[in-house]
Amino acid sequence: MPLMQSQKSLPLNKQTWLAGLAAALVFSVMLVLYVDTLLPGLVGGDAGEMQYAPPILALTHPTGMPLYIFVGHLWAELVPIGSVAYRMNLLAAVSGAAACAALAGFGSRLHGSVIGLAAGLTLGVGTTFWSQAVIADKYAFNALLVVLVLGLAALWSRQRRDAGLILLSAVYGLSLLHHRTMILFGPGLAALVIYQERWAVLHRWRRSLLCGLLVFGPPLVVYPLALPWLEGRGLDPYLWRPQTLGGWIDWLLERHIVQQALQTEDLPDYLAGYARTLAGDYSVVVIGLALVGLAALARRERAMFLLLA
Repeated sequence: MPLMQSQKSLPLNKQTWLAGLAAALVFSVMLVLYVDTLLPGLVGGDAGEMQYAPPILALTHPTGMPLYIFVGHLWAELVPIGSVAYRMNLLAAVSGAAACAALAGFGSRLHGSVIGLAAGLTLGVGTTFWSQAVIADKYAFNALLVVLVLGLAALWSRQRRDAGLILLSAVYGLSLLHHRTMILFGPGLAALVIYQERWAVLHRWRRSLLCGLLVFGPPLVVYPLALPWLEGRGLDPYLWRPQTLGGWIDWLLERHIVQQALQTEDLPDYLAGYARTLAGDYSVVVIGLALVGLAALARRERAMFLLLA
């Protein structure tokens, strides 16, 4: 508690400077570690697809991940280091380090530099996280989007500034152009805004409309335009060729995958597996500290606790 109080009492410019310093330090440390252990060349599976598709603007497996395709294409063109395969592995390393840095920066702004540094470094050295930061898959980039969305939500929930809510909406809208799991944050974010704003959501309808456009605009515009264009280039390594609206909807939804994910009979086993993975990656001590922090959040910032829960 004293740490949080001292952080809140800092002048805003000094608080921002300390948060930036923490983020830069964590980014530098984690990037050095990831680059030192980076896969040097070609890989198989989804990571191999992510080495192949972005540089040549090809269609990937559903949901196409247009944001990563275009970011990866620019990265492969502008970063003249090693082979194209190595560059795409390097993009994952930079994304993973940036996710850790963003967590350190947000943590410093919200709870103090010591907590921010500890959070960023702890995330980065987890076995599973590290494994995705040294290979050209989409998960390190998705982790960066998750941290940005949650961090911006936490800042807005505390400061309640219109600019913060608009920025959160824009970043979340862009995140929907990557991995489908970002959809799962939607109900929690909506509940957070309604909990904090109450009737202001309706009274300030122009702001609410702008935020809605920023959230729903990117997926409603980019997917119908980008995916058929990428498919029309004929460079993807798969046999599917959706041509109709219904075909594209089936392709995007991958109903058999979604239905499989919604099965509940194996849920206890899955949760137990996740718990074992977390304990193996971060130890029971870190998990215990995280639970203590979550309990403290429930007392002091109930809205953010509800979002995380």
